[in-house]
Amino acid sequence: MTLSPKLLLCAAAVAVLGLASGFLVQQFVRSSPTQVYHACELDAQGSCSWQIEQQQWQVSLPGRELASMQLHPIDIQTSSEFAPEITMTIAGIDMFMGEINQTLQADEHGRYHSEVLLPYCTSGEMRWLVRIQSNDPQHPIQLGFEVNSQ
Repeated sequence: MTLSPKLLLCAAAVAVLGLASGFLVQQFVRSSPTQVYHACELDAQGSCSWQIEQQQWQVSLPGRELASMQLHPIDIQTSSEFAPEITMTIAGIDMFMGEINQTLQADEHGRYHSEVLLPYCTSGEMRWLVRIQSNDPQHPIQLGFEVNSQ
């Protein structure tokens, strides 16, 4: 059985495209820094810290449990010489009540500060997931912790 030249040409084109796409995907994966999620549990004072490579990150809240419908300070500190712009996202774990998104800039000492207002939940208690993510693709970071409100 002999194959037509058109069929051979199509088979060769498919093989070349397959190899080329595999190469491009491999190059993209190599050039994109991967973000690894780092979770931490707040201590009784509302603090949590992460050691990531040579960087120390720490978050401080007034406690592990926060009152709903009140402003609460949140402080984030990094020991990194390069303190990237970060995004903080807060979302309900027990039920979806929307997301709170804030973009934070560090001061000259690598400190970020914000205030958080958690909505009131009619069930009484609510668990929230707080995610902190770098907005700089060259310095990927993704941190997270949970906090309760009443």
